[in-house]
Amino acid sequence: MVLAISLVVDDAIVVVENTFRHLEEGASPIDAAINSAREIAGPVISMTITLAAVYAPIGFMGGLTGKLFTEFAFTLAGSVIISGFIALTLTPMMTSKMLNKQVLEGALVKKIDKVIAGVTHKYEKLLAIVLNNRLLVWPLVATFLVSLVFMFTHTASELAPQEDQGVVIMMGQGPSQANTDYIGHFTKPLEDTIRSYPETEMSLMVNGYQKDSKFFGLGVLKDWESRDASAKEMMTRFQKDTVDFPGLQVFTISPPDLPGTSQACRSRWSSRHPLVAMKSYTNMLRS
Repeated sequence: MVLAISLVVDDAIVVVENTFRHLEEGASPIDAAINSAREIAGPVISMTITLAAVYAPIGFMGGLTGKLFTEFAFTLAGSVIISGFIALTLTPMMTSKMLNKQVLEGALVKKIDKVIAGVTHKYEKLLAIVLNNRLLVWPLVATFLVSLVFMFTHTASELAPQEDQGVVIMMGQGPSQANTDYIGHFTKPLEDTIRSYPETEMSLMVNGYQKDSKFFGLGVLKDWESRDASAKEMMTRFQKDTVDFPGLQVFTISPPDLPGTSQACRSRWSSRHPLVAMKSYTNMLRS
């Protein structure tokens, strides 16, 4: 958002400063605004097209990058286009009405110029001190560089903050030669164990996930107001109670905090029912 605001303001500042220059040279407010817009119309248009062409393609990228930066890319591209349009239409009109010779000679402008001149003078004095004492400056620069490396290596970072999404994912497998009937025989008591927790609202088990010997499960927790334990705490409790579960190797994970960072759940359903019945079940699932 900060970057978008700066891009929107940037083009208008160029128009205002150029109009200000024409006023200082003695042009009328309307002539100054018209000449200013004519002089910088080409650069503003080319800069707008260039920045929009740079940001917009990021919004069409796939994977994690696209999920993270789609809104960012389209926001900046749209901001740049709006900025260029306003800079060449609304800004010249406003400068022709609001800027004049009285503004140039006003007390506010003189005060701002005085403050800028004072800051410039102090900067020049500080720069002269630094250039005349280089032997003292270099150790300070080295200290700053070392401190930057230290802060970079010791500052905690994460791709996305952990969220309590109210879901615990369970995955596991049985013996390599096991079929779905075998897996279903052991996932039934596993599901009963998960449902025995007062924090659990519902659960789901998918036998034969990816392979006949694997399974996939979900433990959906109650709303935050209805439970004291967080999803992370529940995941730890699930793992503790299922780590030595008979006939299965079970592990629990939390759902990804970012969309697009996990694979879709693929499952294969088998049944002894006729093909017509299977087709009706498929239509029910699709609906």
